[in-house]
Amino acid sequence: MLTSHQVHEVLVGHLGVDPTRLLGGARLNEDLGLDSLALTEALILLEDELAISIPDPVQANLLTLDDLLAAVAFQVTPSAQQSMKNTLDTIKGRG
Repeated sequence: MLTSHQVHEVLVGHLGVDPTRLLGGARLNEDLGLDSLALTEALILLEDELAISIPDPVQANLLTLDDLLAAVAFQVTPSAQQSMKNTLDTIKGRG
């Protein structure tokens, strides 16, 4: 999957994560060594590269590589973007 490759490229190429540690259940902080600043940097790079926006509430709940991959894949899907917008509008009382 292209987005999975792009996530791996950002983590390995830009942040220096050991590629052998990129397993689905790997915890972003404990296993991959991404502190909050490194995770924020990864998210900014991915959002810019893929022209997506991962909402703050989703970002706050990213604990594993699987979580990150799912969040990115969800945002890349056009229908998912509209769904997320509708959900956020509902939460904010605009729906």
